[in-house]
Amino acid sequence: MPPSNPFSFDLYLCRVSEFNPDSFLLCQPDGYSDEGSDPIEALPPGGTWYRPRDPDPETGIGCPMLAVYDGGKSWTMPLLDTRVAPKLGELPKGSFVAYGDTGAAVIPLISIDGDSGLIRLRRDEATEVIVDRGAVSLYTTEDKTETGRPVFFTVRDDGFAWEAPFGRASFNSRGFHVKEHGGARLDIGSLTMPSPIPSSFSTYATLQAAIVSLRAGIVSLGPDTLPRDVIALATPIVAMATALAAFCEAIVPAIATAVVGCVPVTPGPGGPSVVFAGTMAAPLAALSAALGAVPLLTPSKSTSSS
Repeated sequence: MPPSNPFSFDLYLCRVSEFNPDSFLLCQPDGYSDEGSDPIEALPPGGTWYRPRDPDPETGIGCPMLAVYDGGKSWTMPLLDTRVAPKLGELPKGSFVAYGDTGAAVIPLISIDGDSGLIRLRRDEATEVIVDRGAVSLYTTEDKTETGRPVFFTVRDDGFAWEAPFGRASFNSRGFHVKEHGGARLDIGSLTMPSPIPSSFSTYATLQAAIVSLRAGIVSLGPDTLPRDVIALATPIVAMATALAAFCEAIVPAIATAVVGCVPVTPGPGGPSVVFAGTMAAPLAALSAALGAVPLLTPSKSTSSS
């Protein structure tokens, strides 16, 4: 014959929870008098650790605790707080929930859905992490309230997606796409081109905005295998090119005027001389001023020819 069960059980509300000097959790049952009963050492299930909150001073509702007695020994196990149960909602069969009782209307919790296997870590109504098959999502709201506009980031087996009131971005098999709420956007991706279009046209990149600024010394346009346009964007290069163009435009008519309007002068030892009447001075001075340097040439009014 098996021995008779030496244990006895009772159900109480936890009046006070505290730690003894050895850091063991003690729960005091409500007992049968105002003084209460002696604290009992709490033994939660393996892998968990929970300290009950004190009873509500107005309603007297508290956390139930199961007390186990064996002769002169006793243990207790805190149970589901009836104040928390309505905050957890209805759970599918096989589900697991671990929570922290903050006393707020929405409490932080970790849940594993028994139907879908969805893992959820919720801080409050505006902050949570969701782990699904092939996807991990981070969620919050713009103002950290339940009614605020959503902000979320999702990593999936085919890429990632981010979306917020101020824009969105995604990177997956369809390419990389960024759009700002004002309308500016960047798109990079691939195209399936039909034959006989060469494969060199199978990718694309577009930048769209009201103002686009490129800061570089040289910008090269065109593929490596075809002629390309090289554009000089640096301010010094643009200034020099502009000055040279202005000089060339001025020097051609100046030379024509000088050649047509030259006047013979008394021949000297080196041969006859001609007077250009200073027609070269103006374009050379303009070039020198545009380049921001000292005058490159100081033409004289008389030039000797050999």
